[in-house]
Amino acid sequence: MAYAITEFLIGTGSGSGVTTWDAPAFTSVAGQTLVAYVRWESGPTNIASLTDIGEGGPNNSPWTLRVTQDLSVRRWRVYTLNQTGAGASQIRATWSSNVNFPLVAIVAISGLTVAPFDTSSVNAQGIPTTAVDAVTSNATPALAAQPACLLGFSWNYVTANNVPNSGTGFNNIGTDTARFRAEDRRLTATDGMPATFTALNGGDGHATIALVFTEAGASPGRKGLTLLGCG
Repeated sequence: MAYAITEFLIGTGSGSGVTTWDAPAFTSVAGQTLVAYVRWESGPTNIASLTDIGEGGPNNSPWTLRVTQDLSVRRWRVYTLNQTGAGASQIRATWSSNVNFPLVAIVAISGLTVAPFDTSSVNAQGIPTTAVDAVTSNATPALAAQPACLLGFSWNYVTANNVPNSGTGFNNIGTDTARFRAEDRRLTATDGMPATFTALNGGDGHATIALVFTEAGASPGRKGLTLLGCG
């Protein structure tokens, strides 16, 4: 069975001088993968913790940092948590000192392997143009297996209310209606692939991230063969 995006939750605002920020509450289903996209300005270079403040806190296992992106004081981090617990859940990011303009977005994915993260790519473009698919993460390294989920995030870091459009062949997951969009695409080959978007304003800078997750039941990528002569 193909993977499925089961939740998209986004907590954003114009808050400044804060040390915590929450994604909206949701009901967690056991055995899924959570992806946390965390963005902020100024303050610490990393978050102090990601915790589940929901009743019972089913997703308080250690989160794994997968992607880091920095542009001056603007910071993006992507974390994953495998094999979610079941119950009322709400993810909180905590910093050791004040930050500005935080965002915490959560994507829940079902139908993946037990440890699904494969690879990633990151790119920043100052003037991407408005050409179709010109906003790009650049291609990821080759995949270890397929089918797989290619998850893409892009942030317009110059102008508000200019959210990039999803790339060709991608499914829109959602936006914050101001700067940010998430998308996904099912991959059925092991070639590296980029997450792509189309900018509304070609002069606006965009920060774009792609992550690949292996689907349950996926087949390994093709390996090279060594031929041995027979005497």
